[in-house]
Amino acid sequence: MHNFATSNRNLVDLLHMENSLMSHMNNYAMGLQRKVDMINLVLAEAENREQQANGDPERFLANPVTSLSLFRRMYEDVPKLIDFLKTEMETVNEEEFKEAAADVLPLLIANDLNDEDVASGLLNHMQYGAHLNSLDCLALGNYLWHHLDQGHLAIKWLRLALERYDENLKPLDGLLHSGRIHILQKIIKVQLAIRQISQIE
Repeated sequence: MHNFATSNRNLVDLLHMENSLMSHMNNYAMGLQRKVDMINLVLAEAENREQQANGDPERFLANPVTSLSLFRRMYEDVPKLIDFLKTEMETVNEEEFKEAAADVLPLLIANDLNDEDVASGLLNHMQYGAHLNSLDCLALGNYLWHHLDQGHLAIKWLRLALERYDENLKPLDGLLHSGRIHILQKIIKVQLAIRQISQIE
């Protein structure tokens, strides 16, 4: 796998990888719909069998043909259905993100750049088209706290994550732990930790 964090030449490859991933996700979404359609079909057949049992499964399964069908489904169909629901997607791993953050964040700290300007894509009085969304700010805040012990700076980025929260991404909150409540809990946790450290010192 490429090490995207150590060479600017690989940024184009990373962009291509993201585009490929988006294309894959689009195909994945269509595949999910096909899976849903198939699952609904399986559920409909199961419901039909339940109706045939008519509240008396023992009598229903007393028929050797019916019981054989049950064993066949459990032996052949169920493992296939389980595999059918599985999928794998390749992405940038955690170590590569850490390396990328380690390259960028010390520059921000050393140059005392304004956090909001950086998040808006304004670097050294030059406006870039890219910007950091709530998820980006949250990731940077987490990295600052967990890997660089920069608690106060981490809180700034976590607050930026809260300010830049996008309601359109709300369906992802549970999956990514990126909702308003998650960010607020993180801010409070870091603030309490900073307070405890200051009391010890």
